Amino acid sequence: MATLQQLQDALVKANDAGDDANAQLFADEIKKMQANAGPSPDQQVLDNYNKLPWYQKPLQAGDDVMRMLADGATFGNADKAAAKMNSWLGGTKYDDELVKERQSTHDAETRAGLASIPAELMGGVLTGETAAKAGLTLGGRFYNAATPLLGRLGMSAATTAAEGAGYGALSAQGHDQNVLEGAKSGAELGALLGPAVEGVQSGLGKFSTWLSGVNASPSVAALNAAKDAAYQQMERSGARYSPQAMQDMMTDMIGGIVRNPAGARQATAPKALDKITQIADTATPRLPGTRQRAGAPVSMYDLDELRKSVVRDVMDSSNAGAEQHWGGAIRDTMDRTMADTDPSKITASIGTPQEAHDALMNARELNRRAGNVDDMQKILTDAQRRADASSAGAGPGDRIRGRLASVLESDKKSRFLNDGERSHIEDVISGTTTGNLARNLGAFMNSWAGRGAASSVGATAGGMLGGPLGAGAGAATGFMGSQVVKKIADAIAEKSTEGGMRDVMASMARGRRTIPYRANAPLNDQQAQDMLRRLLILQAQHQSSQSN
Repeated sequence: MATLQQLQDALVKANDAGDDANAQLFADEIKKMQANAGPSPDQQVLDNYNKLPWYQKPLQAGDDVMRMLADGATFGNADKAAAKMNSWLGGTKYDDELVKERQSTHDAETRAGLASIPAELMGGVLTGETAAKAGLTLGGRFYNAATPLLGRLGMSAATTAAEGAGYGALSAQGHDQNVLEGAKSGAELGALLGPAVEGVQSGLGKFSTWLSGVNASPSVAALNAAKDAAYQQMERSGARYSPQAMQDMMTDMIGGIVRNPAGARQATAPKALDKITQIADTATPRLPGTRQRAGAPVSMYDLDELRKSVVRDVMDSSNAGAEQHWGGAIRDTMDRTMADTDPSKITASIGTPQEAHDALMNARELNRRAGNVDDMQKILTDAQRRADASSAGAGPGDRIRGRLASVLESDKKSRFLNDGERSHIEDVISGTTTGNLARNLGAFMNSWAGRGAASSVGATAGGMLGGPLGAGAGAATGFMGSQVVKKIADAIAEKSTEGGMRDVMASMARGRRTIPYRANAPLNDQQAQDMLRRLLILQAQHQSSQSN
């Protein structure tokens, strides 16, 4: 009786000869033979897997994944090694054992379906990564980011072709194919894919660099350095406020604080009144031989130093509440003078009065931002330290939100925040949509209602698979799973709060909010490029071997 292959060959010959009658006979016979042949070997493998008890399926899947990882990591040599070992231990023929091992690997790929491809590719990538860490890689050896793009493309084609040839040769050797043909195929794929990856990565790298510049956040040290430079510019200018500007400031200060019926009094705020006298002696000194005062020119630098002394000596937290209140009033009066004085009432030895004024305002703003970032960093550090010391395993999120709320509720703590920063902090306290959902899910899963719901779902699923025994196991699994879900949800919520806090700090340092995008790692990292090239070459080789 003719075999299926013989009938198929006869069908081809009949068609080529134009013998339609015999071609139809051969085609009918082929259909009958295929119908009687039963399921294909691959289908039989799947049928046998589907008939396994539910508890054996995960074990078989785990064994399959390990087999495919090993096959990819050794470029097919894992089957050869296993066949050698089995042949030596069992006294059997190596070739027979190799056929069995390769059939087992093929069966694993059949059971996994499309999932077999990433498993095998990951094995190959891990091997390439291990070799790269040992220095066995050409990626980035002969060029870097400073090399012109055309040069990088050319060198990438050459180096990736060389690595591709190596992968191709190893894969061909492991699968008993022509090594030279494998090396040639790998080199061709590498020469094409290397420049493609380099070009894409170059574009992504430029975007990442642009975005990093847009979102770049200066450190507290950098802010303080810029502040000091601005103060030095202002001091070198020799800028001075006119006597009239100082007279106007003292009239405002004395009228609103000293002569106000509800103003500062010696009994409750002696430090504030002494500070006003000190400022008056500088801004409006007494006329010789009289008790009258008149405005005098005061340098920007000296007036700003006097303002700092108000914050340091009167508004200090160790002082009484009245002292702090009236110290704030003195500071606000001086702030208005420095911010609103018309340039016509300012003189400067170097540069223009406007340039000196702008330098002072810039220095003050940088100082404000540096102080705010430093305060936020202390809150974050304290929350993380307490979370690390907590025996209950609580994260820092709740403490961060609580401390931020106390900042907004205190006039003293929030006095240097602008409206945008207050709004941003409110967003962190309120929580993101993702963070709040995760937080609520974690709380539900930690409740008896959540545990009961998880147990019910587990019992239902287990009962469908394994009857009463399965229902009991499923209920226990669901109960334990609810706590796993809680931990995952809590972790997401904590990361959301910490991320929001860091965004607040970055926005404060920059003076504006960030573009809502985070690049967790540089997109133009050489290691990432090497891994991507490796993955693409292995995938292309896998598809080529499948088609052959």
